[in-house]
Amino acid sequence: MDLVKKILDASSCFEEEYSKRLFENRISTKACYTDAYFYGVVEASDSFLFDNYEKSTIPALQKKIEVHSPLAIAGAGEKGIHTLNSLVHAGYKVVAFLDNDKRKQGHSLQGIPILSFEDFSKNQDGIIAVIANGYYGNAFYESLKKNNYPDEHIFLNKGDLLVNIFGEEYFDIPLHKAGKKEVFIDAGGYDGRDSLKFLDWCKSEYKEIYVFEPDQDNCKMIADRMQGYKNVNVLDFALGKEDGDGYFDINMNNKEGSKLGKYPWMQPVHIRSIDSVLQGNEATFIKMDIEGAEMDALIGAKETIKKHRPILAISVYHRAFDLLNIPIYIKSIVPEYKMYLRHYSNTVYDLVLYCIPFHRSVCL
Repeated sequence: MDLVKKILDASSCFEEEYSKRLFENRISTKACYTDAYFYGVVEASDSFLFDNYEKSTIPALQKKIEVHSPLAIAGAGEKGIHTLNSLVHAGYKVVAFLDNDKRKQGHSLQGIPILSFEDFSKNQDGIIAVIANGYYGNAFYESLKKNNYPDEHIFLNKGDLLVNIFGEEYFDIPLHKAGKKEVFIDAGGYDGRDSLKFLDWCKSEYKEIYVFEPDQDNCKMIADRMQGYKNVNVLDFALGKEDGDGYFDINMNNKEGSKLGKYPWMQPVHIRSIDSVLQGNEATFIKMDIEGAEMDALIGAKETIKKHRPILAISVYHRAFDLLNIPIYIKSIVPEYKMYLRHYSNTVYDLVLYCIPFHRSVCL
């Protein structure tokens, strides 16, 4: 299929302007994994996420800095403005910018004074200095240490920019409501967190839960966390087009982001299709975040989707063309699906496609 036609076909799948705008920005910046996408979507002049959600959280700060604590931002440039937007949206109070550029010192940026590191260190003891700048971060840190600012009042972000989390990923579903006999498929169970969120979403009124997680250690963790809940099936399979065997590449750092691989030194894994596991039985809600295997798993769920028309919440950011191929494929199976796009962080990750069947749609 011609690429332009495919883009137009995928865009036509979406139900609302907000989803279309997210789609267009993603495509116009060549889909994924560049700073251009971040700046295109989240900058203050066109802040889809900041405008759409009243509040966000910043996980990197949550356990270290109390909300409403006064903060100073190192760097009064473009990244400093992004840091300001991130902090303010999450409820933090910014009282100063810090910069070594003497031309900026004594002025203000968005109504916030710009101070030298020396003046700040002398007069602002106790205020936490936030450094979120991959290029100048170490230089900013050294400027604070040179002026004897204490380490306990410095937050040096590990990444380039602060990451805000918006809404409830996979359960912030447009125009729908939970049923009382939900059958939930958690494809990519990791540590069970999404299955627990599902229980909260449906107020524990469900029929059955299937959690697919190929990592054995993660399976044990899920089983422990779900102990006490009835009809929970924790399955140590990977998902694909059809039943078979393969290899699983485990992320040994934190067990998150593990995925199907192709090399014999990886962990052997059984691959199942959703159709094969369910054998025609019902699914009412399929959540899928399986590190790039989503398209194959959806092909392997084709009969389940056609027959039962479950709500779908599918990650569409792992592969560059998933945002085109997955909506088009699902529409080809069930044309009646209403499709929405939501983005849950100011990064290239956490982009979710929702597909709501007609019988589950509600009017606001």
